[in-house]
Amino acid sequence: MKKSKSSPAELKNPEREVKNFSVASIGFGSMAGAICNNLRDSDISICVGARNAGSASIKKAVAEGFDTYSIKKAVKMSDFVLLAIPDLQIRKFFDDNAHEMFEGKCIILCHGLSFFYHPLSFPKNCDIILISPNAIANKLRENYVQKKSDYALCAVLRDRSKKASKMLKYICAGLGIPAHKTIISRLKDEVFSDLFAEQSLLVGGILAIILSSFETMCEAGLSEEAAYLSTFHEIKYIVESISELGIKDFLAKVSDVARVGSIEAFFESGLKDRIKEEFKKIYANIESHKFYNGFITSSKDGKAGGGLYQKQLSGILNSRLCDTYERFKRKNR
Repeated sequence: MKKSKSSPAELKNPEREVKNFSVASIGFGSMAGAICNNLRDSDISICVGARNAGSASIKKAVAEGFDTYSIKKAVKMSDFVLLAIPDLQIRKFFDDNAHEMFEGKCIILCHGLSFFYHPLSFPKNCDIILISPNAIANKLRENYVQKKSDYALCAVLRDRSKKASKMLKYICAGLGIPAHKTIISRLKDEVFSDLFAEQSLLVGGILAIILSSFETMCEAGLSEEAAYLSTFHEIKYIVESISELGIKDFLAKVSDVARVGSIEAFFESGLKDRIKEEFKKIYANIESHKFYNGFITSSKDGKAGGGLYQKQLSGILNSRLCDTYERFKRKNR
């Protein structure tokens, strides 16, 4: 990997000069892979530090043309360290790796959870920045390739060099996130909004509503095909339309029967308010740290989830909806 010729403090134009930096990625999962590919395409030197040289993620990094080294060597060679390992494993990572090797570096986090709950586990003599893209990994990469852009919630978590804000801008530029879509956020805002949104809507809510809708129709005697096409298949078009049109134009374009029926079913009936009350409980569990404490307690060896979680997960993975999806997928090959 070619070593940076300039230090972060020397650069003045992030759009032009970001290519002079080097980054070591610790971890090469979906998001880290997207970030590394975007940065490499922005002419930033990238290498991957291997926690396990024989792991599937390291094999994937090698297959995609990235140089891999020991963690110590990768960090030594780089200006930035992208810490892209599971949050539960970060404290142990810093226990196992001398804090001194991170001195003068800038650590990049994609999610602030680990720093929010246990900041003292992080090395002291370095900068720490948070860049949390508001796009899942494949979309972050796809948007970059298509010269589109997305938002990112960002924060300077530690500014030992007094240059961390510039460093954050440089990395965002390399990722293809423009200045006007770089949202400077409080750490709590990023952590709590991420946890709550994925539990209430983006993962939990969407899956629960799709499954409930599908199961209700099947249990009432409708065919799995009709139920599947009206829920799982069609929801992507609805979400795209709401995103592209906005709520007002979307409601103006749907049929009268859809608009009237849905408002009666969810809003006039009070169902929306009852859902909101349940959402408040979810948020309260996050705000009180009850969720995180339970998450840690039920987790062993970096893997989260107790017996009830495993039972519920198994129910989802073995649902009729999943079977129907696989059937439709085979038909469309």
